[in-house]
Amino acid sequence: MKKIFNCLIVLALGLALSGCSSNTAQPQDTVDQFIEYAIDFNFADMYGLIENGDAMALDQVDEMLYPTDEEDDYAQYFIDYLKDNAQKIQYEVVSSEVDGENAVVTVECTYVDGGTVLVKTMQQYFIQALSQAFSGVELTDEEYSQMFIDIMDEQIATYQENTLSATVVFELVNIDGTWYISDVSDEIADVILSGFITGASQLEDTFSE
Repeated sequence: MKKIFNCLIVLALGLALSGCSSNTAQPQDTVDQFIEYAIDFNFADMYGLIENGDAMALDQVDEMLYPTDEEDDYAQYFIDYLKDNAQKIQYEVVSSEVDGENAVVTVECTYVDGGTVLVKTMQQYFIQALSQAFSGVELTDEEYSQMFIDIMDEQIATYQENTLSATVVFELVNIDGTWYISDVSDEIADVILSGFITGASQLEDTFSE
């Protein structure tokens, strides 16, 4: 489970850490490109539209998105689910306001409610894992991973039609004639990651009680 949450953290935090080059003339163009890259789950090009970079973050994300260890099967399952959901993101730019070298672009988004799937999956996983432990049954790591995948399959089937809507705000800055996203909020990351930021926060609150 640790690698799943590490993956979420790297993906979410990494969005705010990278930047390369861009050729967009208007702030809305940058936002359009960013969301289209998000739909393709193309973090490398997304990072190229964000101010201030850190190559290490990109390397970590690449490692998370393309795990090679056989023990990471469930992590790859997680990532594949997020990729599939990203393709279902729908959006509309509703406003773009420029103030000198700064701009604010507001976007209305609809996306898959993966946060509910995450919460329900983790709840059921811990219930079943504790049941196995108390019954004296010892499962291998592979069996625990398969248990997790089976539970998540059930939750996806139950909640796959659920979508959420959000109005998100992109803040941008013009650097040498090019518009870059200067801040990627949790709300924006939540859209990209199918509501997993919200879901992870709910789980953290539950476990800390």
